[in-house]
Amino acid sequence: MKGAKGTLVVFSCNHCPYAKAWEKRIVELGNTFPKKGVGVIVINPNDPETFPADDYESMQARARSGG
Repeated sequence: MKGAKGTLVVFSCNHCPYAKAWEKRIVELGNTFPKKGVGVIVINPNDPETFPADDYESMQARARSGG
């Protein structure tokens, strides 16, 4: 995840309307920046017991479906 020119860290989740609104842009960054030497990592800071839609398996499924 570490890039030669730095690392972009994004905090996101499945349930937040603001995160959903930025999702296409985040995907674009995640697909573009590594080619430029910048690593990308997306972190979900939420507790899956409080927000079941944000559990690890659901986040993986959403990531796969979004490319």
